[in-house]
Amino acid sequence: MSQPKCECGNCKYCRRRKWYLNNKEAHRRRCDSWKLRNVAKVKEQARVGGIIRRHRMREEGTLSALYRKHDLSRHYGVTPEWFDAKLAEQGGGCAICGALENNAKNRKMHVDHNHKTGENRGILCHRCNTALERVDSVPEWIPKVVQYLQKYLT
Repeated sequence: MSQPKCECGNCKYCRRRKWYLNNKEAHRRRCDSWKLRNVAKVKEQARVGGIIRRHRMREEGTLSALYRKHDLSRHYGVTPEWFDAKLAEQGGGCAICGALENNAKNRKMHVDHNHKTGENRGILCHRCNTALERVDSVPEWIPKVVQYLQKYLT
């Protein structure tokens, strides 16, 4: 029984799978030279493929979920399941002010984390996250803010 043939996705060069596995560098060079000779075709394939892929994902509702999963994983090392569980543990809202995720004043909920250790602490609304970021980076700012506000409250 012979090996199934496969076609290169870039240059459409058709060989047996075994040849690809044994000649990876030769094939990579061949693809690279084909891409250099066919720049317009490569750009068009990428553009059309990307548009179709994004359109299909948008229709399925998976594009925003994919972006969310990628962002949570890349930036904080957590899964969407961890995020949802933590949010539910906090009562469905911000850990500080309690604002709900779908509140019109909040853009989106954020994972609060210690910038020095990388430890994830909780889920905050945009306002609390930016305020806490300031407090975290400049701790002596808190008494100054309190003093300023007390001057005008009394």
